[in-house]
Amino acid sequence: MHFFKILDTYSNKHKRLELPREFTDNYGTELSDLAILKVLNSIWHIRLKKAKGLLLFENGWPEFMDFYSICVGHVLLFRYDGNSKFQVHRVPAVFAASHLRNITETMITPMVSDGRTWNVRYVSRSPTDKRLSHGWCKFVADNDLKEGNVCVFELIDRKKIEMIVHIFRQHKPFSRKLPPKSSNYTAEFQATLEEAEKFTSENPFFKVVIQDAHIKAGTVRVPADFATSHLTNITRMVITLRVSDERTWDVGYVSQTPMERRISQGWREFVADNDLKEGDVCVFELVDNRENFEMNVHIFRLEQDGID
Repeated sequence: MHFFKILDTYSNKHKRLELPREFTDNYGTELSDLAILKVLNSIWHIRLKKAKGLLLFENGWPEFMDFYSICVGHVLLFRYDGNSKFQVHRVPAVFAASHLRNITETMITPMVSDGRTWNVRYVSRSPTDKRLSHGWCKFVADNDLKEGNVCVFELIDRKKIEMIVHIFRQHKPFSRKLPPKSSNYTAEFQATLEEAEKFTSENPFFKVVIQDAHIKAGTVRVPADFATSHLTNITRMVITLRVSDERTWDVGYVSQTPMERRISQGWREFVADNDLKEGDVCVFELVDNRENFEMNVHIFRLEQDGID
């Protein structure tokens, strides 16, 4: 089954995502405490919180948002495959590759059935990262789009890039389906995450749950709120990462936009030298930001108790 989520200001501010009530009512009792999100070939482990009849993506969701630059107004399509596993899609890359080829940035004119139009910016950042950005929030608000609504974008003019948007509003509850409950990925990962959450320090720090994408892409995002508070007005620099046995690595930090801040050059070597695996948790503790930026990296391993 499928459902849509339009990221609103509350979800963006609190860095968590509430699943639709109809989905929660039908599937909530069979879900484990850990959701598996798949985006193309990348796998993300996201903690599911159950409270007062609600289901929320929490631990791991802020890193997911940061990695894919998800912000207010973005539309996510979830396909639930059972066993607490979800496929996640944004603006379909296949459509863009076929009909918006070689376009990196342009204005698109969506039109609804009563003739109203909007100007919305389309941006292609990579073969798999194509999105509608500036102007989309106004389209969402003006058309009172809600969770579960489906928008079909019909391209009617390829030169001017005009689209008719057919809006199908959700009125019926989700159908019931009962795949078996999964206990995979839960015990060890939850224990590791809980151990990492106990970490405290007087120094500023942020946590990253190592995902397959962090290993393959050779980069890791720095949360926007951390960078805004502690790496102010820095667009590019070298940060020294230090682990418990005093080994160090110099890695490159780059701030491309307010939401696009990452550690890139040197990160792949850090991952390899420390044998980081999917499900490990790294806590980056900023210990010196005066002249030479240094961070202690505390590694909580998926299959081990304690930290490195």
